[in-house]
Amino acid sequence: RSIDATAQGTEEVSMNIAQVRETALATGASASQVLGSATDLEKQAARLNQQVDQFLGYVREWDVSA
Repeated sequence: RSIDATAQGTEEVSMNIAQVRETALATGASASQVLGSATDLEKQAARLNQQVDQFLGYVREWDVSA
């Protein structure tokens, strides 16, 4: 019985380790997707900032000309 209990316990530990590994891999994949999204958002923010600066430049030129 002791050997059976030990074998069962070992099997449960192995299954838990496999589940932890799968969860870690999924977490890593999610983190990679978040990083990609953050990078895209950073690029969009920089582009928007440039467009706002350009727009404000046009407004200032128009205001001075008027």
